[in-house]
Amino acid sequence: MHAASPPLEAGREAPLPPLGRDRSALAILALVLVLELLSWSILDGYQIADEVEYMEHAQAMARGEHVLDSYTIRAFGFSAVLAPLFWVADRFGVEDFRAVVWIVRAIQMALGLWLVRIAMRLGARLGGRGAGLLPGLAVGVNPVFLQYAVSPVSGMAAAVAAGMGLEAVTQRANARRGAIAGLWLGASVLLAYQCILVAGPALL
Repeated sequence: MHAASPPLEAGREAPLPPLGRDRSALAILALVLVLELLSWSILDGYQIADEVEYMEHAQAMARGEHVLDSYTIRAFGFSAVLAPLFWVADRFGVEDFRAVVWIVRAIQMALGLWLVRIAMRLGARLGGRGAGLLPGLAVGVNPVFLQYAVSPVSGMAAAVAAGMGLEAVTQRANARRGAIAGLWLGASVLLAYQCILVAGPALL
């Protein structure tokens, strides 16, 4: 039995969970994937109107158009991420966009798994390897997380960007790490303005 990794100390890199070999971490990711697929299987249509609006904005970006009758002020980042899918669909003359929506949902699921992985890595940095598994499990089985892990809304992508920024912040400080943290935290704000509440204190 291996001794638990020490928590993060000043001027020192905390060990990360070796996800490529750690069976517990891989089991959590597999469980989350199964739960995401289950959430998708019981999904009937769109859960909220925001999903349609993000995809409408993405399609409008791809076509160089404006969405009519849309007065909601949203961060443009998530729609910009989805826009290439709609651009490719238009280039191939796709008329039934259900396949595009399926791809978007699959991307959202991948972002959810990435977020669980980030939670485990942050937990490992702050509390040691064993503690890193608990945040990942807590995130992955959360009903709200599972609800939106298959819905094309910006929160999941914004959380991933914010998490990557926080992970860079917790590593040994240097100019490169500072730039990486700033880029990720800035991206999180472009994906969802609410991330200012995370990015501001983290950058300070």
